[in-house]
Amino acid sequence: MLGYAATSAGEEQKREGAGPGKSLADLALLVRSEYLESPGLHLTRQQAQRLWSLDATTCDAVLDALIDMRYLRRTHTGAYVRADVVGP
Repeated sequence: MLGYAATSAGEEQKREGAGPGKSLADLALLVRSEYLESPGLHLTRQQAQRLWSLDATTCDAVLDALIDMRYLRRTHTGAYVRADVVGP
């Protein structure tokens, strides 16, 4: 999956997404960067799986790793949010 991110100058910059051969560490870095760019981001596992084109097992492993690192937390509604962002 390739995406485009707007730079501060307003131009588009190609961004590499999840894809075959990515390590768990690489995927965790990708997910962390998305949550850094959008601190209010809250996604269900299914939404995260679609966004980063991950299979269910890999998506669970990445999200679980980020929870273990206390970077993400899971809300009572099942959404994954940054652990340092106050809210439900």
